[in-house]
Amino acid sequence: MTKILARAADADGPVASECEVRIKDGVADLDEDGAIAMPESLRIGPFDYTVVEKPELECEKSGNIGHLDSGAFEIGVALHVPPQRQAEVMLHEVFHGVFRGFGFDLDHDLEEKLVTLLAQGMLQVMRDNPEMIAWIYDRIGLKP
Repeated sequence: MTKILARAADADGPVASECEVRIKDGVADLDEDGAIAMPESLRIGPFDYTVVEKPELECEKSGNIGHLDSGAFEIGVALHVPPQRQAEVMLHEVFHGVFRGFGFDLDHDLEEKLVTLLAQGMLQVMRDNPEMIAWIYDRIGLKP
């Protein structure tokens, strides 16, 4: 196991809180800035999704900075946006995957509203309560 110090910075940049997280060797890589790199894949329900960078030009054409293709099992996240927005987009697409993977079929507009609410709400809770995240990890056998 590799220990990586995870820092939650506020909008202005200073560290708001810190907690240690354990990452299994080979699962999390560091990017050139020393931050944890975006995962290459995610498992949502019974499905394994490939995670790819969504190019800026594609984002400009589509008007989206993320996508989930449940047929190709692919999640795309724009990396040209600020890191906090990247995290929100990743959670947004994961919630789409949860809804679709577990057969929760909704009207498109309603699903968009729900996954946006859930992603933004969960990011706020995660950011403001790192001790809760550590506690949840402990309860599911992932020691922080």
